[in-house]
Amino acid sequence: MRAAASVLLAALPLAACSGFDGPATATEVLLLQVDSVEVLTDGGGFGGAAGPAGSRVSIIANGFLRDGCSSLGDVSQSRAGNVVTVTITVARRGEVCTAVAPPVSHPVVLDGLFAPGDYVVRVNDTEKRFRIG
Repeated sequence: MRAAASVLLAALPLAACSGFDGPATATEVLLLQVDSVEVLTDGGGFGGAAGPAGSRVSIIANGFLRDGCSSLGDVSQSRAGNVVTVTITVARRGEVCTAVAPPVSHPVVLDGLFAPGDYVVRVNDTEKRFRIG
C-alpha cells in the first residue's frame, strides 16, 4: 500500500501538466521572460535600379519559460516610427509543475522594410537598439 501511495504522489506533478488532472484548468497568459534580443538584417537593396527600398529585419528573442507547465503563446508586433514593439506571450496551464525553466530562442520576422537609420525593438521588457545602413 505504501509503495502504491508513493507512486501516486510522484505522478501528481506530471498529471497536472499533462492534462490528466481531471477537469480542464484555466490557461494563464503571461509574458515571456526575455533576457536578450539578437537583430539580424539582410543587408538591404530590394529596390533594384530605383535604389534600396530598405532592409528586412528579423530578431531572435532569448529567454526562459516560467516552468514545466508553460509553452510559447502568441506573438504580436506594432511599429511606430523607428520603434518596433514585439509582444511574446506564454500560456501556462496547470497548478503543480516542474520547477525547470526551459530556455527559449524564438525567431520573429519584423513586418515591413527598414530604411537606413537608427531603430529600437522592444520585446516584452527588453530593448535592443540597431542601425540599418
